Amino acid sequence: MRALLDTSFFVATESGRPLGAMEGVTDTEVSVVTVAELTLGVLMANDDDRPARVATLSAVESTWDPLPVDAEVARQFARVAAVLHAERRRVPILDVLVAATAMVEGILAGSP
Repeated sequence: MRALLDTSFFVATESGRPLGAMEGVTDTEVSVVTVAELTLGVLMANDDDRPARVATLSAVESTWDPLPVDAEVARQFARVAAVLHAERRRVPILDVLVAATAMVEGILAGSP
């Protein structure tokens, strides 16, 4: 089974927090959204945290070819965002983009 790792997975790894079991996962992917969020983390980090954030971003960029946000993902994002809005549920917009990517790819979205 393929899984899409989101930013919180890498933040948990970086901080040494325990991760949930990923039983049955044989392949992992990341979204361009995760790369953007990790890059923002590097740019906003203080001097003490920056080296770890750079290392995490570098590892992600050298390990995965990120899945894009293309027109199909954009349409799925709009459908999911509309449902969430109708249900008055607040979900961070970038999390909805990552979820839409996973839905289009037919893969599990993973957080710790």
